Amino acid sequence: MDQRLAESVLASLPRRAVFPYFKDRYALQLLAYAAAEGQSLSDLRRGRFGPLLRKPEVRRLVGATRGVGVSWTLLDTHFPRHTQQYRITFGSWGSDEGSAWNQTTRPGHNLVVQLNFPAAHDRAYRKYIRPPDDYDPFANEFHPIDKTGHHTLAWARIDLDFDTGEALIEEVQTDWIRDAESARDAALAQILEPASDAPDWLWGSRCHAIEVFRYVEHVLSHHRKLWHEAVLAASLWVLREQLGLRRIYMHTHDTGRQLKGIGGRLPPRSLYEHLPRAFCFERAVGLPKFLRNHRLRGSSGLWCQFWYLKA
Repeated sequence: MDQRLAESVLASLPRRAVFPYFKDRYALQLLAYAAAEGQSLSDLRRGRFGPLLRKPEVRRLVGATRGVGVSWTLLDTHFPRHTQQYRITFGSWGSDEGSAWNQTTRPGHNLVVQLNFPAAHDRAYRKYIRPPDDYDPFANEFHPIDKTGHHTLAWARIDLDFDTGEALIEEVQTDWIRDAESARDAALAQILEPASDAPDWLWGSRCHAIEVFRYVEHVLSHHRKLWHEAVLAASLWVLREQLGLRRIYMHTHDTGRQLKGIGGRLPPRSLYEHLPRAFCFERAVGLPKFLRNHRLRGSSGLWCQFWYLKA
């Protein structure tokens, strides 16, 4: 989208929002959308979201109704004790001229949905890692993270068009998890062989190797399991409930690589294959309508496939 539309979208969104999330909450979220359309429990079982009813948390909640039925309110307001209180902020990414470095499908700007850690994580992070005041070892300032004081766990980049009612999830990514895991491996090497050098990204931090290991294994472990589904669920929440867009596309691994001009190290295939499949996206051949009049990087042919979900 062009810069004017990107600025308008950002102005329409809250500056920040709390996004409660627990394992598999996306299943309740998607079922709530279907229930809001009047689908009964039997309809849900026969429909595309049927597999989501087998999730343990969904089974417990639906079972407690004793077959009476499900509703948006029932599904959307269920939060067990182990819910994480993530914080969402927003930004933009890209340029009207376009750049392969930006990794956008067409020239222009993406909306960025930033999934930030809960406050409890940040307290533990400061306790174990003790970062310097002006530097966070696991944050990449060259990527679209929040720069207003939150620690960004992950983000999603999204292109959208209100004329067609479509959105394309361009990317889901985390630097924090990857770099923290690398630090953990280096920390373990230091523990086993004390003469090992500290990793570059921990220079300036006042922590010991054992504290890095404990942070990653005990504090970060739960977020490592949740981040990918939490950031995609947050993106659907923004698109459907905040912006009113329900025709949602997501790149497949191969099409995304070609249309975004990604060279060198490729993103994990699971993020663009297993993750959308878990969310009940279906494969669609051909471009979304809002991209069809743009000159893209090799956009013709049956190889051009996307994931599609009507939320």
